[in-house]
Amino acid sequence: MSKLHLLIVSALFSVFSLFPLTGSAQSKFNADYPIFESTAEVDKIIVDLTSTLKIDQLLVTVSGDQSVTAQNRAIVQQQLSALFPRKIKNHAVLIERESGEGFREKIDVFWADKQYLFTQTITHERDDGVIVMEFIVNTSLSQIKPYF
Repeated sequence: MSKLHLLIVSALFSVFSLFPLTGSAQSKFNADYPIFESTAEVDKIIVDLTSTLKIDQLLVTVSGDQSVTAQNRAIVQQQLSALFPRKIKNHAVLIERESGEGFREKIDVFWADKQYLFTQTITHERDDGVIVMEFIVNTSLSQIKPYF
C-alpha cells in the first residue's frame, strides 16, 4: 500500500477508529463530546491544526475522545510528519453542502508538493451549539469521497 493510500483516521458517528497500517483501535461514543459555538469555529480548528500537522491535538479537540491511545495518535502523527515534513500551506474546500435541519458535510483538502491530505467533517448545529458527528482524516480521497 502506498503512503498516499494509507488510511490514517476514521471516525463514524459513535465510533472513533484508528487504522495505522494494519492495526486498529476503537472506542465507544463519548457522551462528553465538545460543543462548539459555530461551524466557523470548527472549521478554524481543523484548518489551523491540520496545516501545522498537529493531528494528535486535532483528534482530541474535535472529537473530545481520549480513548484512542496516545501511542496510536503518535503513530498517526509520525506517519503524517514523514509525508509532510513541514507546515502545509495550501488549503481549499473541495466539497461543502448543507443537508437541512442544521446538518453540514464538508471535505477540505490540504497539500504540499505532490502530497495531499483530506479531512471530512459532518457537523450538526443544535440549540446548544455545534457538534462534530463524524470526522475523517485520510491521504486518499477515495476513502472519503464515497461518503458524499
